[in-house]
Amino acid sequence: MKALHNLEKYYDQFIPMERLNLYLKARARKDYTESNKLIETCPRFQYIRRDLRFTHKFDRLISTALLFMLEFQKANHKLELSEFITGMLYEKERTYESIIELLEQGAPKQEIMAKARDKIAELNQQVTNIKTITNSKLIALKTEIEAYKQFCNDVGLDADTVIKWLGDDIVLDESVINDLNGIAPNDFYLIERKKQYREMWNNDQDVPRLL
Repeated sequence: MKALHNLEKYYDQFIPMERLNLYLKARARKDYTESNKLIETCPRFQYIRRDLRFTHKFDRLISTALLFMLEFQKANHKLELSEFITGMLYEKERTYESIIELLEQGAPKQEIMAKARDKIAELNQQVTNIKTITNSKLIALKTEIEAYKQFCNDVGLDADTVIKWLGDDIVLDESVINDLNGIAPNDFYLIERKKQYREMWNNDQDVPRLL
């Protein structure tokens, strides 16, 4: 009993890992009095840090901004139509070559005209397909931008300032900006994305009640 009593003066001197291991051992042997005492005698400190109401929202801004940047880059990357354009140029070249070949062979004018009409029809279909694909991708990009802008404005942030703060990661070509002006976003997806941003923004589980 005397030995245990003599140990009491050391309770506030244990280093953190010693206290943690002693606590675990006490709990393992169901000595709740001892484990509680190890908690109660742990030294107390006061810390000074930046206002959590600010740092929390700043962290949430970073989280939502990262999500927006990822979705923006994904949608913007899809607008790269070089593979389609390259394919169309190749088909154009093939069209010219086939017509020249017919001319060199002395083919009748009717045959050459028919061949030219067929090839032009194929090219026009490719152009239509490219426009359809481009339009759907522009809608996706416009939706991502509008969703984030509306979210920012809803929570009291200036959307244009936030996007400017993100820098070169959120930059569009002039041609894309002009195309976006005539595009309407996907309202259903816009609402879902805004909801996702709001959930991230309002996650206050790790913040004191002073928020």
